[in-house]
Amino acid sequence: MILIKKWRIRRSIKALSKAETCFPIDIFSLSREIAEIKDTSFLNSLIAIYGHNPNAFVRRCMLTAIKFSSEYFSSAPVDNGQYISSMLVDENARVQYDACWLIKDHGFMSPSDLDVIRQIAGDMVNLNIVELKNLKPTEASGYALAVC
Repeated sequence: MILIKKWRIRRSIKALSKAETCFPIDIFSLSREIAEIKDTSFLNSLIAIYGHNPNAFVRRCMLTAIKFSSEYFSSAPVDNGQYISSMLVDENARVQYDACWLIKDHGFMSPSDLDVIRQIAGDMVNLNIVELKNLKPTEASGYALAVC
């Protein structure tokens, strides 16, 4: 049964890699399926194969799968820290947001991550917490800043 689930997950990721549009719930559902396999080697193999896929939906799926896997394996974000850090400089602002989300939720950040987040923040780096909470970002990168 597990082999069939893994095959179906891989097939779904391949289909997602061809998608031009995608609802967030689809990314979350697929990520949840990956996490519920409860197999870190499977998660790591998916990240190795699909983690730098040209399609941002797939990269978001991998990050969200790490997040959901942390419910079963607290080491999932730490084990994939280098991958998460690399997604902070992704060309897609929503992927950057997801990477910030993971870093915020799991309390780890390298000095180079902090430098990247400061670059993303730009002028907003000088805002206080009240000013940040009052932001109404129009782009995902603005939300990434509020999260981090």
